[in-house]
Amino acid sequence: MADHSDTTVSDKRRQQHAIAHTKDHARNSITLIFDHFWAKLKACIQPEAPCQKLPMK
Repeated sequence: MADHSDTTVSDKRRQQHAIAHTKDHARNSITLIFDHFWAKLKACIQPEAPCQKLPMK
């Protein structure tokens, strides 16, 4: 049973690490998306760079 519990502990640790990694990745994606829209918004606010000139992607 000792071997079984050792495996369970390492599996849980691996799972927690995977979850943490996924959360970090999601946070990075959200930050990138936010930065992208914020850059567009700032460009729209600036009179020398009207929204119509920005490529819509």
